[in-house]
Amino acid sequence: MRVLAAIGMALALSAGPALAADFEDGMRFYRAENYVKALDSWKKAAEQGNTPAQAALGIMYENGQGAAADYRQAAFWYRQAAEKGNAGAQNNLGSLYEKGQGVAADNKQAASWYQKAADHGNAVAQFNLGRMYQTGQGVAQDYNRAAFWFAKAGEQGHAWAQSALGLMHET
Repeated sequence: MRVLAAIGMALALSAGPALAADFEDGMRFYRAENYVKALDSWKKAAEQGNTPAQAALGIMYENGQGAAADYRQAAFWYRQAAEKGNAGAQNNLGSLYEKGQGVAADNKQAASWYQKAADHGNAVAQFNLGRMYQTGQGVAQDYNRAAFWFAKAGEQGHAWAQSALGLMHET
């Protein structure tokens, strides 16, 4: 639930009263675990261009909340938000590309979306990008860049990144 709140209540509110109301309704329904109504509210806002609602729909379709899990729909809504600069959606779209869920598996696309989100300061994306550089998936293997991104994520408290960086220093 915190992930959805972090998507950007401020962005929703700046999008206009009607879109903000639909987004807020969706949050209220989501917190009450009424996923069908949350999905409906967010869909109304998302179809009118509300970026946080688009990202929230991606999460709901990926997790099968309010509708059956549908990775294609998740990818569609993540892309809508990602192309508008939503870092969470960029990271999540990268993850779908890495796993080949709803889109063809493509590590170069995954790394590209992780890079966009990492540049926006998304700690999970920074960790994911670090993994890509560490293993050479979708990018040329580069331990220095891997360590850089693990450090960036670690500075934000990402425990796995801290661990990965520690292991890199050890080995």
